[in-house]
Amino acid sequence: MAVFRVERIKDYTVMSNHHLRNKNLSLKAKGLLSQMLSLPDDWDYTLKGLAAINKESVDAIRTAIWELEDTGYVVRTRVRDERGCLRGCDYYVYEYPQASSSGSDGSAESVPPMLEPLASDSAVQENPIQLNKEIQNKEKQNTDLILSESETVRTKVRDNIELDLLCRNQPESAPVMQEIYELVVETIQLRSPVLRLGNNLFPMALVRERLLQLTSEHIRFVLDGLRNLHTDVKNLKKYLLTMLFNAPVTLNGRTMLDVRKSVGGGSRPMLA
Repeated sequence: MAVFRVERIKDYTVMSNHHLRNKNLSLKAKGLLSQMLSLPDDWDYTLKGLAAINKESVDAIRTAIWELEDTGYVVRTRVRDERGCLRGCDYYVYEYPQASSSGSDGSAESVPPMLEPLASDSAVQENPIQLNKEIQNKEKQNTDLILSESETVRTKVRDNIELDLLCRNQPESAPVMQEIYELVVETIQLRSPVLRLGNNLFPMALVRERLLQLTSEHIRFVLDGLRNLHTDVKNLKKYLLTMLFNAPVTLNGRTMLDVRKSVGGGSRPMLA
């Protein structure tokens, strides 16, 4: 029996599209903000650290940070120690622009990250370019949302195809049916706008609609097709996904043909 190994997509991030659609942001700033939003809440990093995981230099990263600060996606606050001495800045990263803070004269406070003024006692600043990320519990909210959506999809697909009943009735095929189930759930949750099946690109909305139409009958139909497969398939996962995508249409068309044959009508439509 063929063994199906599902290539799962993991470690993805749910974020707002606001900055991606903001025409006032450069592509570099959009990319850097997306990267920072994808990092854990407790990840403490520096401009040098950001440059280490990107092709751009520290200066290029700093320029992008300034742009994000000007547009409100990054907010910088001064940090002082217990003696009141300025020790550096904290940077807060947001998915939506924040209102700029103003000084007593009403003008927005702007201090270059590398040129913060020294405290009155001329104490040396510590970590002047330290970034500390706070995204309003974004990571927890994203995780909860993903888990909630995933559980809903898994339950719906399991009920639609009657997975438990299928596995009880065909225990020898249970591992394959479990892999099929996981593949369907994984595909429905893909975030891409289109999906390539064979040589064609299909809108993900259509793919999800088809996969959510699958029933136990469709799964048995696909299993029969796999058992009768006598050719080598280079990408078995893609082949299986194509079969699942076509199953609702193919099986329904075959059923109508069988009905016509059973009444002796051949391909001639029945008249009322």
